[in-house]
Amino acid sequence: MYAPVNKCSLALTCLFLKISNPVSHKLGGCYTYYIKQAYHVRNEGDKMNTYARYHQSEEDYLESILEISKEDKIVHRIDIAKRMSVSQAAVNKAVKNLCEKGYVYEDGKHLYLSETGKTYAEAVFEKHCIIRDFLIKNGISPATAEEDACRMEHLLSQETFAMMKAFVERNK
Repeated sequence: MYAPVNKCSLALTCLFLKISNPVSHKLGGCYTYYIKQAYHVRNEGDKMNTYARYHQSEEDYLESILEISKEDKIVHRIDIAKRMSVSQAAVNKAVKNLCEKGYVYEDGKHLYLSETGKTYAEAVFEKHCIIRDFLIKNGISPATAEEDACRMEHLLSQETFAMMKAFVERNK
């Protein structure tokens, strides 16, 4: 039996996959038996959860800007607000932070991803797609897989993501 290095990530994966008996369920080559710890981590409400929420918001904005720019080439703040169902004030605050970090730059009313921002957004989008495909290949409905991938993409370790990516590539 292989013991996962990142107990939290695999336990959260079990939760999202609704695995009731992780000891007997083989998931991507690793037996997961840390499901009880996921409840502790999920309900902890400490620094880890605050960190994840902060980066989730940042990554969601970058991902939205990337997707809109693929459709229209020009991104307006209102487009982001509509896509994410948030207020324009929230978008303004997020854009200000993203500009300060060098991920986004603006030209009057238009927003653009910097090279760093585009690279980061594409990595988040790839992670989202791999997780969604992994969940679908393991029997989760496409709608649920899409929704769960949106949450999971911000929490998984690189090791767990690499395992999921290898699984998806092996099972194309």
